[in-house]
Amino acid sequence: MKELDKKFQKKGEELIQKYSDTFKALKKKNSMKKKEGGGETAEPGPRVERVMEQKERLQVELRALWVEQCDQLKKRKEQHATERLAKLLEMATERHISELNTLASESKDAKKKGQSKRSGSDKARLKRAMSVDLAEESAQTDTVSTDSSPQQDALVKRQTATLDEIKGLANQLNQEALAEYEKKIRSLPVDLRGAVNVCVGAHFPEQVDQAGEKQQVGVGFYGNVFLG
Repeated sequence: MKELDKKFQKKGEELIQKYSDTFKALKKKNSMKKKEGGGETAEPGPRVERVMEQKERLQVELRALWVEQCDQLKKRKEQHATERLAKLLEMATERHISELNTLASESKDAKKKGQSKRSGSDKARLKRAMSVDLAEESAQTDTVSTDSSPQQDALVKRQTATLDEIKGLANQLNQEALAEYEKKIRSLPVDLRGAVNVCVGAHFPEQVDQAGEKQQVGVGFYGNVFLG
């Protein structure tokens, strides 16, 4: 994430500096013509048009760069959330399989011990199992033994809750990435106007967008770039 931010910050700084140099050259050229004309600026219309043309180009290129940055960051964060989800699910699945195997082994051992203890008494009881009540009791005992144990049910329930929690975390990360993306996109026009004003205003104050003057204090992207 940090490397991506640095990459786009560098591109933004280079772009703003390139247009700052362009405005500086236009100002210098205009000053030379003014001296040659005896203090009067020659061709004010074309000069203003050239400045406005460069200003519009800066706006277009800077906006495209910032939108790309927002898109890339959002994509990277979504990818990070997906990878984190996959890793957590893999770890949870391995742990759950181990827990179920351990429980099954413990249940099997307990069942063997119980069967060995009951073997003697069962033989005697079967000889006396002539009544309906005893036959029904035996059938009920057999049915219960085939069902899953309460311990297993509780474990599966807890494991399911863990998986749901992991999926909820991944969804939360995606929602945060989307919210941050939308916030940056909404603030982009103000940030863009402020950055362009700083770049243009350093050389042609009269071309500054008046509606954005108050926003220059807190430019959101590269408003602190030195404009020589």
